[in-house]
Amino acid sequence: MILDSSDSNVAADGVNRFVTGALRARAPELQLRSMPLTRLFRAPLRALTAALLALLAGACATRRTEAAMAVAPVASSVIWRIEEGDLIQTKVFQHPDLAAEPVVGANGMAFFPGLGRIHILGLSVDSLQTLLNARYATLVRNSNVQVTLQREITLYGQVRFPGVYPVDPGMTMLALMARAGGPAGSGSAPSATLERADGTRWSLARSARLGTVELHRNDAVYMAEESFFIRNSATIGATQVVMNLLATVVGLFVFISR
Repeated sequence: MILDSSDSNVAADGVNRFVTGALRARAPELQLRSMPLTRLFRAPLRALTAALLALLAGACATRRTEAAMAVAPVASSVIWRIEEGDLIQTKVFQHPDLAAEPVVGANGMAFFPGLGRIHILGLSVDSLQTLLNARYATLVRNSNVQVTLQREITLYGQVRFPGVYPVDPGMTMLALMARAGGPAGSGSAPSATLERADGTRWSLARSARLGTVELHRNDAVYMAEESFFIRNSATIGATQVVMNLLATVVGLFVFISR
C-alpha cells in the first residue's frame, strides 16, 4: 500500500507533537511555545515527501489505468460467430478431395468443393457443420463433416515474438501468450489489455487469461511489463514512513545538541 501525502504528514506531525511534549516536560525553561524543530524541519520534510509522492504517482499511472478498466468477461466456452476474414477448415470423412480451407470474404461467402459458394457470415461453427452435413448428404453417403474456425489476432508489447497469431474459440489467453514465446523483459508477470477494434479496452486479469474470451477480427492484446515501483509499492510505502521518522529524529538530535 502506498501512503499519500496526508498520511505522511500525519505521521510526521505526530512525532513532532510527541517530541515537543517531552521537551516541555523536561526543559520548561526553554519556553518552547513554538517548536523550533517544527519550523526548521517541517517544510523540508514535506518537500521531500511531496517529491517522492510525485515520483510514485508518475510511476504508478499505468497501474491506476489498468485498475480502472473493466475485466474482460470470461466463460468456460464461447460461441464465436463467423466473421469476414475467418479461416474455415472442413474435412469430410472418407472424402479427402472435399477438404477445404476457405477464407470468408467481405460478402460473407466461402467456397466449398462440390457445393460452390455459400453465405456463412454470422453462423456458429455448429450451425455451419449442420448445414454442410445436409448439403454433402446429397453428394456422398453417410456424410460426416468436421468444421474448425481460426481468426487472426495481434499480440504485441512485452512478449518475445510479437505478431499476428491464429486463434480458435477454445484457445485461452495464456496459451496465446505462450505461443508468442511468453513475456519478455524481467520475467515478471506482465499486465495484459484486450484492445477492441472499436477502441474499447478490457483488462485481462489472471482469471481471464486462464479462460476463453470472445475475440473479433482486428482485436489486439497488449502486454506491458510492470515497473519497479509497481512491483515494490508496499516496500516503497514503508520506506517513505521510515524516512519521515528518521528525518524527525535527526532534527531532534540537532536541536538538542545546540
